[in-house]
Amino acid sequence: MNKVTIYKTLEEFFPNGTVPYDESLTDSRGIKKGASSPTIDRYPYWPPDLFAAMAVLVERSGAYSYWDPGDSYLLDISREAQWVGEFWQENFLEPDNDYRFHQVRKFLEDDPDNLASFSEAEVANYLLQSQWEVLVSKFGDHTLLAVEEDGDVNEWCYAAIWLMIAADEASKDIASAHYFATEDKDQGPFDLDDEPTWAQAFFEDSLFGETGSQFLSKESASRIWRQGEEIPKGVFETLTLRFDPSVANVLPKMRTPQLGATLRAFSHHVCLLPGTQEVITTWYQSPTAYKNNRVFNILAVPFPFSIPTKAFRPLDSESINLGRWGGFTIDQVWLDDFGPPDKQPEAFIDFVKELLKKAKEDVVGEINAIVFPEASLSPEIFESLVQFLITPECSDVEILIAGVSGHAKRFSSAGPENAFISHADVNLVAMAHFGPPLTQENPSFDEASCPADEQLSLEQADAPSSSEKKPSTGSRVAAVFYQPKHHRWRIDKAQMETYGLSARLGGVRYRWENISTDLRHIQILPIRTHGVLATLVCEDLARVDPCQSLLRSIGPNLVVALLMDGPQLNGRWPGRYATILAEDPGSSVLSLTSAGLVARNNDFSNYGDSHVVGLWRDASNGVKPIELEPNSTGIVLSIEACSTEEWTMDDRSDRSDAISFELVQVTQIKHESVKYTPTQSTINE
Repeated sequence: MNKVTIYKTLEEFFPNGTVPYDESLTDSRGIKKGASSPTIDRYPYWPPDLFAAMAVLVERSGAYSYWDPGDSYLLDISREAQWVGEFWQENFLEPDNDYRFHQVRKFLEDDPDNLASFSEAEVANYLLQSQWEVLVSKFGDHTLLAVEEDGDVNEWCYAAIWLMIAADEASKDIASAHYFATEDKDQGPFDLDDEPTWAQAFFEDSLFGETGSQFLSKESASRIWRQGEEIPKGVFETLTLRFDPSVANVLPKMRTPQLGATLRAFSHHVCLLPGTQEVITTWYQSPTAYKNNRVFNILAVPFPFSIPTKAFRPLDSESINLGRWGGFTIDQVWLDDFGPPDKQPEAFIDFVKELLKKAKEDVVGEINAIVFPEASLSPEIFESLVQFLITPECSDVEILIAGVSGHAKRFSSAGPENAFISHADVNLVAMAHFGPPLTQENPSFDEASCPADEQLSLEQADAPSSSEKKPSTGSRVAAVFYQPKHHRWRIDKAQMETYGLSARLGGVRYRWENISTDLRHIQILPIRTHGVLATLVCEDLARVDPCQSLLRSIGPNLVVALLMDGPQLNGRWPGRYATILAEDPGSSVLSLTSAGLVARNNDFSNYGDSHVVGLWRDASNGVKPIELEPNSTGIVLSIEACSTEEWTMDDRSDRSDAISFELVQVTQIKHESVKYTPTQSTINE
């Protein structure tokens, strides 16, 4: 039986080699570069590729679990690797310059003091290649055992963690939006880079260039978007180029866990994710400029405010006669208050217009995001709302997040109909990210790309092209995404009693929500220059598989959970699961449910009256219940981006680059025509 060696494993990671092997490639001086055939004898020249390979080796061997924060040798190699990575981040290195590498090696082997005779680039290149050769040459025929017979950690493990640390530092801000900010820099607390690094320049040029993204596979794109439909520019699922994406992916990382002994504790800037198989994780990088001010105002609308019993429709199943289980679906009958279906979008937009106007008056500022709970809106209303928010009067709104449900065929051509196989009904979170108006002073990245001499000519992988058209000057940019719910709601007898549904849904032990869960997808959206957010739908917050491990790896600064649930009390399940994410990786979590289901809970349960429709949890300030006061329609949550310092297990500081969102103010918004009245009966049919 053939043993699995380090060399064979690396060959599997890089089926096309670690460096280009097209002999026609030359560097900026006209010197030929690259090998004549695929090879792994040289370290990968793209930092995320090196990070992926080393992180998988360290994870598979379990080597990370043998190091503790006080390991003096680990701290020593970490400092050296950090210096190399920081230099690599700013300077493109050439691992294929064999002649110069061997020249440096010869001089250093003769006299280590000769180090000062060489440039920083030559020293960094030499150190990277030397550590790589520990793996492919010295220990190439060894297995992935982390510990020797005497109990000591194998030397190759230290080489792997050294390279992983260097690649992590070199990957810092590759997908950063910092240098796209167009607001006055004095408005924000963060330094904005004037010029992109070589890696940023290449990544952004590839992401927004005419050739389309090489960081999103055709397979993933075809599962999320219909064939021939537009894919927003700026979407990627991995930062890697030559590393096999079926093995693992690499994405940017926002928070470093300060608890636990995990692989995640060894990196600040990028993270390791499973290969794109069960779950697709995509990241959206807006091609337009970002604001940099610190405060971000979220308008949370706990709609609907009343949910009649008939909204829950029972469905029969083959086992219903045995009393075991059945199905149910949710009919959005609360939308009838806005007129017949063809009139509902217009009437709902009028409601939102008045709500936004009132919110801006009360907050004395701007509204930057709007959030609606699970299954609250129809596809038609959401799509009309996106078109309304593109207009100049809504220029402050940057993000829309809404729970949307309905038949798959009701979505527009950009919708997810092709992604659902087993059911016609879908329950998902719909997201729209709005860029600022395009002007001559604020062009898209295509017009503000880096100088040609800073761009690299790297091999292009197959990727879907985007037919997205650049908006005309003065218009707003909108990118729309749909993320399906991953787990069905199973409503049991206790919940039927709690929400007054026993007569409607009873006769069985429990009923399953009749929706599709065929597509597992996580979408990451940017929040200005500060961080990113992820969304979950109800049950997805409570279930570990398949997505929570992905969120812990990425460490989104904010997680928004859309619920159809009762009051958001600290002791109930949303609060418990939010605490887990707040501790590891350190995300702030906002859960939001509808006032209508809270009202049903008050009418039928023994818990007593409660009007808490939301819950905020962050690592610094704990839990803050969010109550909807009588006669209110919405709540403005003012959150602030606060810098915080984090450390890796190998004692590297992020120099307070991490951002934690903290809730600093809650403002009730009153609306004359639609409001929450807790004394109103919710049992109307």
